[in-house]
Parts: sequence; structure tokens; C-alpha cells
Amino acid sequence: MEVIYLELSDGQSHKFYEVTINNADVTIRYGRIGTQGQTSHTTYDTPDKAQAEATKKINEKLKKGYVQATLIETPQFLRDLPRQFIPMKKLLEENLKPYIKITPGEKVGDMKDYSYLDANGDPLTFWQSKIGGNPYLPKNIEYPIDGITGQAMPLLIQINCADVPPIAGFDFPQQGILQFYLGFEPAHAQCTPEKYRVLYFAEISEDENDLITDFSFIEDRGTIRDIYDDVCPLSFSVRHDLFWESRYGYELEIPEEFAELSQEFDEWILDYDYEYDTHLRGDKLGGYVDFYSNVNEIAEKAKGKLLLQFSHPFNIGDSFYFFIEDARLSNCDFSKVEFYFVCD
Repeated sequence: MEVIYLELSDGQSHKFYEVTINNADVTIRYGRIGTQGQTSHTTYDTPDKAQAEATKKINEKLKKGYVQATLIETPQFLRDLPRQFIPMKKLLEENLKPYIKITPGEKVGDMKDYSYLDANGDPLTFWQSKIGGNPYLPKNIEYPIDGITGQAMPLLIQINCADVPPIAGFDFPQQGILQFYLGFEPAHAQCTPEKYRVLYFAEISEDENDLITDFSFIEDRGTIRDIYDDVCPLSFSVRHDLFWESRYGYELEIPEEFAELSQEFDEWILDYDYEYDTHLRGDKLGGYVDFYSNVNEIAEKAKGKLLLQFSHPFNIGDSFYFFIEDARLSNCDFSKVEFYFVCD
């Protein structure tokens, strides 16, 4: 049996196309990434005919911009699973959870050094997903202000939602722009909602005349730009993991037959994670927080699910966590997002 899995993510759509060839049978599954999609099945006269027709359909999709991808990237711990836990392997695979991995690109700008860059130190467009820089902001929207200092809060991170592939169980919007602004001294902001803002624009204007384009009023001193002045683009991809440390004993249902073996696995996976740092999955949308420092305490008291986990790439050790309740995420209501900061 041969399985070919293709994906198309171009900012407008996020689709998959999967072809399974089994002798003279060809099964095609297709649809939006994050859903089960639709399935069609055809039996041909011979295996050669089935292979030829399948190849034809795959080539048609490749010409349309689809690329071959991995359906589910196997987490490292499953590849290194000791023989004693093989009986649990199917259970572990069935309980893998998707999340969106955020990958920062190379630094392209510096908001405190304009000498070699144009556009106020940010060469990226107002619509791009990015760390730092100048935000997308319509002229009819008031710029977010730090309620304590009275200063404009610089942009921490901006996400063009069309760049983000959908995943099951995480109702992240598929269009619009989501932004996170942060006031000075992030450690204080987690206790002070007036010192951070999350804005979402469901509809985007492509006309720059509708937008604020001069952000010279944002100061360096007394704002996070004095610390986080770098600008870089972002990309997004789907990953899967078990998140055992967050789910074992809570939402993971372990069959009675594996009760004792799961306790042994619990000891092994915790040692394995910390030996190889596989518990540090990095920046993400959705999923569960990575446990280190006092993050487990944050996860216990936060309301709702993880919306964003972000560690600044140029200030290693500074991590930002945003949580949102399910109902608010489904309704694209980002007015009550909780924020926490960890400096490790």
C-alpha cells in the first residue's frame, strides 16, 4: 500500500489531498486541513491502471501548487519508544494532539536603529505576520495605550490569520489580523490588564490610505521597545505531540489494562523529556504550555486554553503566555485574554 499526502497553504486556503493506492484500489481523501475531509473510492481493472490514474491526479494537484507533506510528523519520543511500551504505542498515537508551531525568521529590522532600514525600521508590510515592528491599524482605531504610564504600547507580535493552518479542537480565526501589545515591565503586566492589549481585525483593508502609517509617536524609552526592538517575519506549521506532562491524570483516559504500564511510562517520558529537552516545544498557538520554571503554576491558575506561547528569539529566557476561554475563541472575542510573563 502506498500513501501520498499533499498540502496547499497559500494564505487563501489550507487544503490537503491524500491518495492511497492498494493494488487496484485508489482511495482519495481531500478537504480543509484540520478536518476529516471527504473520501472517494475507485477500483480499477489492474494495479497498473490504478497507479497510472493516481499519478495523474497527483500531478494535477502538484501543478496547482500542492506540495508533498507528512500527514503527522512522528514525535521523537515515539521513534525512541522502549520495547516495553510497544503495547501502548497505538494508544499514544491516537492521543497525539495538534498545535501550530511558530517559527521566527531572520532579523530584518531594528526599531531603535533606523540608519540602514526604511519605513521606521520595519521593512515588512503592515499586513505581515511578525515580531515587533509597525502594526496594521486602521485610522479609526485608537492606538493601545499603557494605562499606567500613558505611553503607546509597542507591538509585541502580529499574526495574519490567513497564514495559520487550521487544526482540530482549536477554533483560531482563518482570516483577519490578531495583535498582541505590551506595556513596559512585562512582569507587572500580568497583574495589570491595563498594561497589555489584544486586538483582532476580522476584516482587512488592503488600501494603505485607510491605515495609520506614521508610528513615530511610539517611544523607545519607558516601553518594551527599549528591550524588544527587533523585527522578524513569522511562519506557521502543524505539529503533533502527546503533551503527557499536561494531560496524564487529567484528560487522558488510560484503559485498565495499561494502568500499571502507564505509570512506568510516566516515569520514563518525564526523564526522556528533560534529558533531550523534548518538553520544550517552543513558540506555539494552541496545544499546551511547556513545563519549566514556574509555568506549571501558571497553567493551573489560568482560565481557558493556551492561545499563544512565545519566547522572544532575541531575548532568550523571556516568555509570554496568553490564555483564552473556548467560547471566546470560537466567537473571535479577544477582549478577555489572560497574560502571564516568565523570565527564566
